[in-house]
Amino acid sequence: MHPAIAQLLDLHQVNEQRQRLRSTREGRDSKRQQAEAALAKFQRLQQAAAKKVDDQGALIRQYTADVERCDAQIQELRGKQMEAKTNKEYLECINGVEHAKAEKKLRQESLTSLGSQVEALQAQAAAAQAKLDEIQGKYDNFMAGLEEPADAATSAEELERIYQEKRRNCDAKFLEVYERLIEARHKHPLIPIHPLTRATPLGQIISHNDCERIRNGQLVTDPMTNGILYLTEAVGDES
Repeated sequence: MHPAIAQLLDLHQVNEQRQRLRSTREGRDSKRQQAEAALAKFQRLQQAAAKKVDDQGALIRQYTADVERCDAQIQELRGKQMEAKTNKEYLECINGVEHAKAEKKLRQESLTSLGSQVEALQAQAAAAQAKLDEIQGKYDNFMAGLEEPADAATSAEELERIYQEKRRNCDAKFLEVYERLIEARHKHPLIPIHPLTRATPLGQIISHNDCERIRNGQLVTDPMTNGILYLTEAVGDES
C-alpha cells in the first residue's frame, strides 16, 4: 500500500473516533435542548394560569374598593341630604345616592361572578403548578443522566492532538480532498478496492489503469461519490 494512503487511513481511524465522540456530544445537546423546550412549555402554562388568578384577584380588589367607595359616597350624600337648603341640592343628593347604589349593586354582582371564576382558575393554577413540579423533577433527573463523563473533555482534546499530529504527515493533495469530504459529512470518504476483483463495496469495478495510478500513489476519486479510492492489501502481499 502506498504510504500516502496508509497515512490517510491512519488519520481516518483517529477521525472516526473524533466523529463518534462529537456525535455523542451533539446527541446529548439535542436531548438537552428538547428537555429544556418541554420544561419551558410547562413553565409558560403555569405562569399563564397564575396570571389569570392574579388578574382576577386584581379585579376583585378593585371591585371591593368600588363597593367601599360607593358605601362611603352614600353615607356622605345622605348627610348632605339632611342639610340641603334647596330642592335642587336635595334632589342632587337623592340622585347621587341612587347612582351609587346602582354602581354598588353592579360591583357586588361582579364580585359574586368573579368569586366562582377565581375558584375554577385557582384549581387550574394548582393543577398547572403540580404538573410543572412533576416535569421539573423529571427534567432534573434526565439532565443529571446527560452529564458528560469527567474524562470526555480530556479524550476529545487528546484525539484532537493525535489527529493534528497525524495530519502533518499526510500528503497535502490527499488531505485537502479528505477533509473536504469530512466537512461535507460524506458517508464514505475512503473507498476500498479489492485487489483481485477491482470491486468496491459500492458495486463499482475500477479500471486496471486507475488501479495502477493508485498503486503509484496518485489521487484517484470515485466519479460517482467523490470518495478517495484505495487498494486493500491482498493476502500474502508484503508491499
